[in-house]
Amino acid sequence: MNNFSELDISTAKMKRSDIIIDAIKRMIVEQKLKPGDRLPSEKELIEQFHSSRGTTREALKSLEILGLIERIPGPKGGTRVRAVKSHEAMQSVANFLHFKNVTAIDIYSVMVFLEPMLVENAVGHLSERHINKLEEMISISQKYLEGKMSRMQCRKAELDFHDIIAHACPNRFLSFQCTFINYILYHFLYIESIESSLGREFAQQNLDYHIKILACLRDQDRKKARDFMAAHMEDAFQYIVSLKAVVGNSLISIQDL
Repeated sequence: MNNFSELDISTAKMKRSDIIIDAIKRMIVEQKLKPGDRLPSEKELIEQFHSSRGTTREALKSLEILGLIERIPGPKGGTRVRAVKSHEAMQSVANFLHFKNVTAIDIYSVMVFLEPMLVENAVGHLSERHINKLEEMISISQKYLEGKMSRMQCRKAELDFHDIIAHACPNRFLSFQCTFINYILYHFLYIESIESSLGREFAQQNLDYHIKILACLRDQDRKKARDFMAAHMEDAFQYIVSLKAVVGNSLISIQDL
């Protein structure tokens, strides 16, 4: 790992704590460290960077907040590399989007392109467990339409259907994008008239498409799966416009209100 003196010229305008943060990130990359691998102790970092205890702790605290490290107390503890959890990454992006005035139309305009690509990539990669979970989500939607479950339970199942497909997708970047969109829809999209007859019609249409898409996934029919998902998203876009859905405060989930 580079010493502090070697970083002085290129990082002259950076705070010393930020220099330590970048150096630790570089160490993780260059040494190919994995989650759970030990990092230098606080004392070792202080000596290496000729920094104060306060500055070093500030750097470690920032990395901890970012989710890249964890500090475990006790003689067998120490500072270790940590994998950032997906929900933490999603909340950070949601915090960023809070100030960008993202609309429901913005979100569904992207979904129209991403979801067909997602299901096409997922074909052939779903396990029996994935298929069983998709069937379970369809069952929940059916129970709502039979009056046996709430609309919110149905809405969660509708989004979970798409999440299950995303989890099976081998393209992890595409998977994250689609999972993040579902995260936003579940936590921050507000549909005031979701219990209306139009909202119920929307639920029925979602169910019909999900049944067709599941059949394609079972048959491993890539083209039909993509075509049905494309039609599904186009129709969902129109319903979202008609239902006047809005993206609420992305700092506080509507599930917490």
